[in-house]
Amino acid sequence: MADKYIKLQNNGVNLRVNFARRLITSLVVHISWFINPLLVKKFILREFFAPRQYKVSDEENQLLQKAEEFRIMVNDQYVRCWKWGQGPTIVFVHGWNGRGIQFHGFIKESLARGYSVITFDGPGHGESQGDTSSFFEMTDAVRAVLLHAKDNNIAAVVGHSFGAAAIVNALHKDKQQIPAVLIAPALAIREMLDMAFDIHGVPVKVYRNLIDEYESRFGYNLVADNPKNLIPEFRLKALIIHDRQDKVTPFIESEQAANGQNDIKLFVTDGLGHKRILQDVSVSHELYHYIESQTTVAA
Repeated sequence: MADKYIKLQNNGVNLRVNFARRLITSLVVHISWFINPLLVKKFILREFFAPRQYKVSDEENQLLQKAEEFRIMVNDQYVRCWKWGQGPTIVFVHGWNGRGIQFHGFIKESLARGYSVITFDGPGHGESQGDTSSFFEMTDAVRAVLLHAKDNNIAAVVGHSFGAAAIVNALHKDKQQIPAVLIAPALAIREMLDMAFDIHGVPVKVYRNLIDEYESRFGYNLVADNPKNLIPEFRLKALIIHDRQDKVTPFIESEQAANGQNDIKLFVTDGLGHKRILQDVSVSHELYHYIESQTTVAA
């Protein structure tokens, strides 16, 4: 949603069209809310909480065939997981609309360096159950996977975007000091959601009602559990990797998170954007250099 918003700001014609659609959507949703609130909630869930299908490449499929597959239950739905190799474990957590196998380059590199790898498809994503997903459900999935892997000598947990935000929340909730690598993290996830709903004309009272239901159901709070609010109160050990030109997750949030936090290191790239950052050689080098340095410290 944030990606669409940024693009619209760079095109005046599209912005005016979007503004008209926003007014129409706001009016329709507002009126419909008084007639059939349940129908409105279903519409919002489909539009805002239903991930798009990730297309798996032949290379990724071949790698999946070599993995040990297992499932864990999270909030009464199964989450499909995969494990490769032996040795200290690196857990990879994908972002919105992603899948665990999208880290295929990192998976191969990890195995070559003597690590084992665990990754998974988040709730509502890929081959896991569910038609919708949320920050809270992804947090629960990360917590469940880390609990499952607790006897595997976890060397680090690596996440991208929405998945990186869930890592911060998961480690905070379970008070775990696992080294984390946060790539293009959505640290201001509450503000991103507010902006997405606002730009599409969803009235505040409508989406706030839906968020309240999510908070009650999963036991979280979007304000208190906003990752950028958790980092100052939780001594998180992390490497943040972020591109200055990222148009999806604001670079400034990562910069501010790293300022004054001795246990957080910031590695900055230029011109890679939000997704190509996952394929960059310098990013891979920095990621493993950090993980290996943390392993040395622990030893």
